[in-house]
Amino acid sequence: MKNILAIDIGNTRTKWGVHDGCAWIEQGAVETLQISAFAEQLKHNKNINIINNIAISSVADKSIAQALIKQLQFADAEIISVEPRAQQCGVINHYDTPWQLGSDRWCALIASHQLHQGHALVVMAGTAMTVDALTADGHFLGGMIVPGLSLMQDSLRTRTAQLRPEVGAYQAFPTHTQDAIHSGIISASLGAIANARAAMQAAGHSHPTCIISGGGASWLAPHLAEPVMRIDNLVLEGLLHIAQAESAGSK
Repeated sequence: MKNILAIDIGNTRTKWGVHDGCAWIEQGAVETLQISAFAEQLKHNKNINIINNIAISSVADKSIAQALIKQLQFADAEIISVEPRAQQCGVINHYDTPWQLGSDRWCALIASHQLHQGHALVVMAGTAMTVDALTADGHFLGGMIVPGLSLMQDSLRTRTAQLRPEVGAYQAFPTHTQDAIHSGIISASLGAIANARAAMQAAGHSHPTCIISGGGASWLAPHLAEPVMRIDNLVLEGLLHIAQAESAGSK
């Protein structure tokens, strides 16, 4: 089995993990702005010498991924820069222009298809929140992008004079401003997910499981209607499956 380093470059944070073919033996995260220092640190990581393949997904500025790839040339490993396709690892991409789909969403869809049998709503709760519809037989029907929890909070903080969002608690009937803001942000996100679930069921894809990942998952998961699966680092799981398929020569 080949050892794989998976790197998920997000707008805010970059997650990474080393998989030995059986399990993740190391995982971590850094701020994307600090990714250059992360690449330098990898040179001294004991696991870098056993890496056969490096798989990268990036939704950040292209120059960031390009600079990282140059820095990783010291590793004796094949580097795979993942781009969405019309079809891969059992997932069929129905986006009008398949390669315009974010590579993080593509990896999350592939991971979900590999890890779950049945219809699914794949929710990535990061800087932006994506809600993607995936059928049991691997058809990605499409999805939506909405502001993530932090973006909504930042918008209230910067665009309103009287509201200063602070950490509140989710309440059905909030009675002070902090709870009202927090509950409103959570409810807005839950509403997008509920609408997508209703649309899937109306289209004949009944009882989709909500597969959720990302920094906002801990806020949203407790309030989601069942069935729900929370899978940390879903993009890394997708990168792993893609790298393994590429190594085996399959599509």
